[in-house]
Amino acid sequence: MDSVKLKRYGKYAVIAILALIQYAQTTRFKYALDDSIFITKNSRVQAGLDDIPRLFENARTGQIENETGYRPLLLLTYATEVHFFGLKPAVAHRTNVALYILLCCLILVFLNRLFPEHPLQVFLVTVLFTTHPLHVEVVANIKGRGEMLAMLFGVIYMYLHVVYLRTNKCYLLLLTPLLFIAASLGKENAITFSAVSFALLFFVRADNLRKVYSGLASFASLVLVLLMRLYVYSDQFFSDQTTELREKGVYHSDMFLGNPLADVESKLTLMANSLNIVWHSVKMFLVPSPLVHDYSYNHFPVIDWGSPLSYLGLGIVLLTLILTIVAARKQPLIVLGMVWFLITLSIYTSFVRPATDIFAERFVFSPSLGLCMAAVGVLGLFKLDAKKLAIIVGLWSAGLLFVSTSRAPAWKDTNTLLEADIETLDDCVRANYNYALYRHQRYDNYPNSRRPGDEETILRHYNLALNQSDRLANLYTALGNAYMRFKMPEKAYPVFKEASEKFTYLAKPLTQLGNVHVSQDRYDSAAFYFTKAVDVGKTNPENYMNLGLSLYHQSLYDSALTVMATGEQYAEERVDYYYKYLPICIKADSLQRAAQVVKRGLELYPDDEKLNLYKRRIGQQPGER
Repeated sequence: MDSVKLKRYGKYAVIAILALIQYAQTTRFKYALDDSIFITKNSRVQAGLDDIPRLFENARTGQIENETGYRPLLLLTYATEVHFFGLKPAVAHRTNVALYILLCCLILVFLNRLFPEHPLQVFLVTVLFTTHPLHVEVVANIKGRGEMLAMLFGVIYMYLHVVYLRTNKCYLLLLTPLLFIAASLGKENAITFSAVSFALLFFVRADNLRKVYSGLASFASLVLVLLMRLYVYSDQFFSDQTTELREKGVYHSDMFLGNPLADVESKLTLMANSLNIVWHSVKMFLVPSPLVHDYSYNHFPVIDWGSPLSYLGLGIVLLTLILTIVAARKQPLIVLGMVWFLITLSIYTSFVRPATDIFAERFVFSPSLGLCMAAVGVLGLFKLDAKKLAIIVGLWSAGLLFVSTSRAPAWKDTNTLLEADIETLDDCVRANYNYALYRHQRYDNYPNSRRPGDEETILRHYNLALNQSDRLANLYTALGNAYMRFKMPEKAYPVFKEASEKFTYLAKPLTQLGNVHVSQDRYDSAAFYFTKAVDVGKTNPENYMNLGLSLYHQSLYDSALTVMATGEQYAEERVDYYYKYLPICIKADSLQRAAQVVKRGLELYPDDEKLNLYKRRIGQQPGER
């Protein structure tokens, strides 16, 4: 191998080694946080490749597995791993590391094609990108793969545009819509790469006709993706059970805690905060500390135009516009870098539509490549020779590498992540809630892990979160349940009572109030709240079941049977409803009704052992009496 090829391939080896230094340790990590939504509690993924069409479904239901957004390609990668290897987080982490190495190498290929006259700068840009700590969340968290898939296919998509502009190989443009669709099926933010591909037309020398064709291909790709998204969210394709969930009294959606900008109506205020997000992204790029997993309310502040932070963001935007006008040809690395940064970040600034969170490190994954370009370009303004430039960027990257390598272990599992960040996030409502909830679940599920003070810690963080915001319905549920678990019903009652008054459209607080009375054998009082729960959630079989049982315990058998009969029409997916219904029939000495209930239950669940046992117990075929 000659020295030129050795030098060329040596660059890719350096990139791969740098990535491995940071992330090889993640192959020993477990699942963490939202990995449960996408993998461990996702029946579609756990089915592997046995039912691929289900991975491409789009639904909003009460099930946790349908909180993934429309990212079927991402789910397909998880399902493939599960199909061949089972639920093994080590396999998923290895895939993430491999994808990151591939992405970084593709970035080097793309930038070399885009800026062939600046090979050193292009390599240094890639080194900065590879080592930046803002990427730890994406690579070390399995769920972050969506960002990598979107960017990977997006980079190939833009690379083909550049190659076409330089070579006039028209067939390449035919592939671009497919790649753009693939990127969008990895994660929705890939749509911003369409605007970036238009921007590339100003930085690649080519005749005007080629630029027109390239622009048309970009436009066609965008139209196809928009039409695809319109279809998958249409009534013909999208299964939206929001109405049914409201009728059951269980639907609660409040974006505020993730992104308090969801409540802001003034476009001027939104603009100030969008500019603050721009500034904060640049600040985190330059000084990536402290790194945390949650920037939601109220850790990340909502500001107005009285804050200087908005003007810092405005300065970045105006500077980019000015440079684009006067220096696009002279300083292409700086200008394209800033344009790339602003375009790819735009979808997360919440100006047009609130993002899921007000800020997150994963949001800066793709935009950071633009900042890497701009940073190396700015260093080039100092007329440094190649050696000095390489040393400066090398030292900077070494510092970033140290931070990345140190931060990655926090993502080992949910426990290490929450423990690592909770002190920094003491002002964050969702972080306190998640920390208390995790400790609470661990307390319940693993008796050996209970330690003196667990109860105090759990209650302290629940209450800390509630004192910071009262808008999270599940927080009331969790806190009240914790009081009940720790045998403090007198403290649980006012929590549930406040929740029932605050969230009048939810049946759960009323059910919990009823359960408090059940724990004290006060079934008449319990029935009062269960009746109110039925009024709120008229199609929820659980509400009828609770009310029926409370009447049963008062020996009001006829009333209990009437309630259970009414609720049965909503119990098609609740075999346990029949388990509760049949004892009431038997206790009321209504064997004929019991036989009919068994018959209906077996029509839905013919192989259920418990229902068949009831059938034998009744002593005859259902429906004969």
